Amino acid sequence: MTEHHARDLAVQILYAVDEEGAYTNLELDKALFSCELSAEDKGLVTELVYGTVTYRDHLDYVLANYSNKPLKKLDSYTHQILRMALYQLIFLDRIPDHAVVSEAVNTAKRLQGKHQQADKFINAILRNYLKDDQPVKWPDKRKNAAGYLAKYYSFPQWIVDTWLKEYGKAGAEALCQYMNARPPLLARVNTLQIQPDALIQKLAREGVRADRLDRVPEGLALYNPGGLRQLQSFQAGDFIIQDASSMLVAHALDPSPGEYIADLCAAPGGKTTHIAALMKDQGRIDAFDLHPHRVQLIRENMDRLGISIIQPQVQDAQAMEAQGLYDRVLVDAPCSGLGVLNRRPDARWQRRRQQLPDLVHLQAAILDKAAAALKLGGTLLYSTCTTLRAENEDQCQHFLDRHPDFKPDSLPDLLTPYQVEEGKHICRIIPQRDQMDGFFIAKFRKVGQDD
Repeated sequence: MTEHHARDLAVQILYAVDEEGAYTNLELDKALFSCELSAEDKGLVTELVYGTVTYRDHLDYVLANYSNKPLKKLDSYTHQILRMALYQLIFLDRIPDHAVVSEAVNTAKRLQGKHQQADKFINAILRNYLKDDQPVKWPDKRKNAAGYLAKYYSFPQWIVDTWLKEYGKAGAEALCQYMNARPPLLARVNTLQIQPDALIQKLAREGVRADRLDRVPEGLALYNPGGLRQLQSFQAGDFIIQDASSMLVAHALDPSPGEYIADLCAAPGGKTTHIAALMKDQGRIDAFDLHPHRVQLIRENMDRLGISIIQPQVQDAQAMEAQGLYDRVLVDAPCSGLGVLNRRPDARWQRRRQQLPDLVHLQAAILDKAAAALKLGGTLLYSTCTTLRAENEDQCQHFLDRHPDFKPDSLPDLLTPYQVEEGKHICRIIPQRDQMDGFFIAKFRKVGQDD
C-alpha cells in the first residue's frame, strides 16, 4: 500500500472518530494491525490522525477564513481531508506544500469520486490559504485569554475556563501546551520476573532503547520500540505499558503480601497487576469491572504477566454488597479524564460539562460501597486522572463528611513531591509542573466511630 493510501486510511480513521465516536487509539490500532502499510507509512498515519484530532478547533478556526461554505455544511470526508491537509501545512515541515495539496486532492478523488467536485473545492481552499500572506487573526490574548487559549490550542471553552480558574493565565497556557505535546512511551517493569536493569539490557538486544525513570522505581521510558506485540520481552510479560502517574497509585495503596484487596474499577488491569507485583503475587485481589470485555482485558494482562492472585469479576461497583471484607480497597474512579488528554486527544471533544454531576454522583456511590467493604483499620485509596476539584478535593471532603469513621492517612515517601500542604493524605500531580499525566490520589483509613 502506498503513501497515498496511507492518507486514505488516516481520513477513514478520522471519520470514525469524529462521526461515530470511536476512540482514536483503538481505531488506529485496529486499522494499523490489519493493514499492510510499511513502518514509515504507519508512522505517517499515526502522526496525521493524532495531530488532526488534537488540533481540530485550531484547524477549523483557520479553515473558516477560507471556506465560502459554513464548515458545518461540509460533508465529513471533505472536512477531514481539509483538516488533515491544513495540519500538515501548519505543523509539519518535512512535506512540501505542493505535495500536501496534491495528495489532499487525490485523496478526495479516491474516497468520494469526481462527480462531487470535492477535489476542486479542497484545492481552491488550500491554495487560497497558501497564497494569503496575512497571518490568521486569533482572539486577543490579553483581552480574551479564554477565547485565545481555546481556539489557538484547540480545547473546548469550558475546559479552558476551568484551567484558567485553577492555574491562572500562564499556568493554563502551559497546561494547554503540555496536553498538545506527544507523550513519551512509558512502561512498568514486571518485577515478579525481571528487574529494570536486566530488562533494559534485554530490550537493547531487541533493538529498543530504554531509560530508567526517576519518579518510579519500576518505570522505563521506551524509544523507537516499533510494534510492541512483536517484542519477545513483551510477549514474555516482562513489562506493561503504563504512565508514571498511574504507577504511583499502587505505591500509594502500599499493599503487603498475603492481604485481601479489592480494585473496584480495575480494567484494563495496569494498577491491579502492579498491586499484585508489590504483593509478590501472594494474597488475593478481587478485580471488578462493569463490562465483560473489559474484564477480559484484566485476564489477558494477568496471564501475560504471570500473575495468579487476581480474581477478575464482572461487577457493578455501585451494587457491591461486601461488608468488612477487605484489608485495602482501591477506587480508581471513572472521571472526566482531563489529566490525560495528551494520551486521549479525542476525549477533549467527547467530554461535556453537563456530564460532571453524573460522574461526581457515580464516584460518591462507589466510595460509599468501598467504605462498607473495608475491615476496621483498612485502607481506602481514591484516585482519578482528572484536574477538576469537584471530582477530587471536593469529592474527598464530602466523603469524610458522610463517613466520620474514616480519617486521612499519610501517603508513602515516594509521593512526597506531589503532596499538598493542606493534607499529607492528598497527592496532586500537575502536568505542566511535574511533566507527568495529571492525577489525584487521596488515602483514608477506617478507624471506627470512636477513634
